[in-house]
Amino acid sequence: MNKISANNLFKWIIFAGIASLTGLLITFSFVSLIKEILIYTNKNTYTYFLLPLAAPLLCKFLAYYFSPESSEEGVLSYLKSVNSSFGDLPFKVTFFKFVACLITLGCNLSGGVVGPLVRVNRGLASFL
Repeated sequence: MNKISANNLFKWIIFAGIASLTGLLITFSFVSLIKEILIYTNKNTYTYFLLPLAAPLLCKFLAYYFSPESSEEGVLSYLKSVNSSFGDLPFKVTFFKFVACLITLGCNLSGGVVGPLVRVNRGLASFL
């Protein structure tokens, strides 16, 4: 194995380690924040009924005014980024996807955890 290949291999091993650690930290913080939000939202009976009505409006407001490109679907934004900008994902879009998922799942609305976490971790790896 030549020296250039060994250097590239070492660089990618270090990158994979850093990306894995940031992914673990993001996942742990996400789960902790969801638990705290659910404790708060399930405490009061009026928030249990009003938050599912207000949460989609808040997410749409944040996406429309602060980050319009983050209102795309996850798969479509991924394909667009791979085809047009070599897989680079803006940090602003990644942050707003994280916040929108926290609001959605924290207000007892339907959605999964895995898809948004993959999107946020991929966005952070793209940022690195």
